Amino acid sequence: MAAPLRLAVALAAAATLASTAAQALDQDRFGSTLTFGFSNGVGSPRGLLGAFVEYRPWPALAVAAGTGLGGSFGAAVDGTLTLSPIGGQSWRIDLTGAFSRQFSYLRLGVPDGRSLPMQSNWISAGAAVEFRTEGGTMFRIGAGRAFLLDTASYGAFSANEISYVQARAPSIPGATPLDAAASALRGDSFGVWFACVEIGFSTRL
Repeated sequence: MAAPLRLAVALAAAATLASTAAQALDQDRFGSTLTFGFSNGVGSPRGLLGAFVEYRPWPALAVAAGTGLGGSFGAAVDGTLTLSPIGGQSWRIDLTGAFSRQFSYLRLGVPDGRSLPMQSNWISAGAAVEFRTEGGTMFRIGAGRAFLLDTASYGAFSANEISYVQARAPSIPGATPLDAAASALRGDSFGVWFACVEIGFSTRL
């Protein structure tokens, strides 16, 4: 009788552990998910308004691709890596790194034909806090800093030429390609602070 009883206890314990593991997996709102969302930001890789798709194979890791209207440097496409080392069932602290390429809407130049680049490459790093509901709705708010990789390529103008173009260019809020040109003239690298909000819907895979 002792052996069958021990076997029954062992099977019951195994079933309980399996049930607990399955419940924990079911409660995890981050791992093995695909998220489709929209972003709104200032200075962020996707700019003012964008869209993205994010794959999160594990709760602590996600990769995303997106596109957006951009800002003063033009429309953007990006790839983003997110590490989320801290979090619970419904929230995560995210550390992000992104590469983005932007395509200018405006050609800013001087009468002799010289102009600023129509495309630019950026890297950015930031931090965010992310929340997910049981139904899969995602909300994330973050901030960070983006750095222009090719600042030197904006060094086509003298200080007087930057002022000349500034006076004739449309009024553009925030940091502009002419600010990058001024940084290039000084021999500095160019970077901007950013903030963004993202909303999306996640589905389990």
